[in-house]
Amino acid sequence: MLTPNVCCSPRRSTQCSSAEHCHSTDEVVAAISALKRNKSSDLYGMRSEFIIDAVSHLASPISVVFNNVFDTAFPASQSIGRLCPIFTGGDEHDLDNYRGITVGTVLSKLYATVLERRISGWAEDHGIRADGQAGLT
Repeated sequence: MLTPNVCCSPRRSTQCSSAEHCHSTDEVVAAISALKRNKSSDLYGMRSEFIIDAVSHLASPISVVFNNVFDTAFPASQSIGRLCPIFTGGDEHDLDNYRGITVGTVLSKLYATVLERRISGWAEDHGIRADGQAGLT
C-alpha cells in the first residue's frame, strides 16, 4: 500500500495515493490559461470566463477537487454532453453536410486538459510518442 502524500493548497489539502499523481495548482492555472473566452455556455450554464476571471480564487480548490477525482472516480454529472450538429456547407437537407460536436462541461474540459498535458509530457519524456502524432486538444 502506498503512503498517502498531502499536496496542493496550504489552506486546503487532499491526500493523494502518490505525490507524482497529485495535480498541482500550477497545472490547473496552466490549464485555465488555455481556456478560450467567448465560447457558449456549458450544459449547466457556466462559461469559461467565470473560471478565467477568478483563477486566483479557484485554482487551488479546483486542484483539490481534481485530486479527489483522480483518487476516486470522475463524477457522472461531469461525464455528460449534448451533441450539436454543425453545418459545414452545401445542401442543408443533406445530413452528410453536418459534423457533430459535443458540448460538455467547463470543468470536465479543464480536467481533460490537465490529464492530456500530463500524459503528453510523460509520453515525450519516455520517447513513446510518434514524431508526427498529434491529438485534438
